[in-house]
Amino acid sequence: MNLEGVEKTMLLTLYTKAKHSQQKNHKFFDFKAIDVISEIDYDFSIADKDYQMQWGVISRTIVLDDMVSKYIRSHPRCTIVNIASGMDTRYNRLDNGIIKWYNVDLENSARFRLKYIKDADRVKTLAYSAMDPSWVSEIDATDDVLFIIEGLSMYLTEEDNKRILDIIDENFKSCTIF
Repeated sequence: MNLEGVEKTMLLTLYTKAKHSQQKNHKFFDFKAIDVISEIDYDFSIADKDYQMQWGVISRTIVLDDMVSKYIRSHPRCTIVNIASGMDTRYNRLDNGIIKWYNVDLENSARFRLKYIKDADRVKTLAYSAMDPSWVSEIDATDDVLFIIEGLSMYLTEEDNKRILDIIDENFKSCTIF
C-alpha cells in the first residue's frame, strides 16, 4: 500500500512515540507503537533527523494524553472520536475498560491502520473524510462525546476546518473538542 504526502506523517508520529517510549526517561510509554513499528518495513531515518518534529509530537502527546485522561476520569462512559487518527494509539495507552472509541480517517489511511492496528469490541475505524458528514451515522453516541482533532487543522483551509466543526455541532448535543 502506498502512502503519499500527508499520509506519511502518520508513520513518522508513530515512530517518534515508539522511539520516545524506549528512552530511559520517557514521559509516556506506548507499547502498541513499539509493536506496530517493529512490523512496518519503512525507512524512518527522516524522522531521526527531524528533531523539531520529534519534540512537537512528544510534547503534543504528553499534553493531549493528560487532557484526554482527565476527561475520561470525569466521563468514564464517554465516547471518543479521533478525527484524522492516522496510526494513533492513544486508546491503547488510556483505555479505562469502558469507553467507546472511533478512529475517523481517509480510506487509504484507515486501510493502512487496520493492517497493523485491528479494531476491538469498543474501537472502530471509520474510513471517511472528516468533511463528509456520513461518518456521523456510525457513531453510537450523541452526548458525552470527546472529539480529538490532532494534527489535522494545519493542513486544511479555514473553510474546511469550519465545515468539520459544523458537522460536529449539528450532530452532537453535548461534546468537547481537543
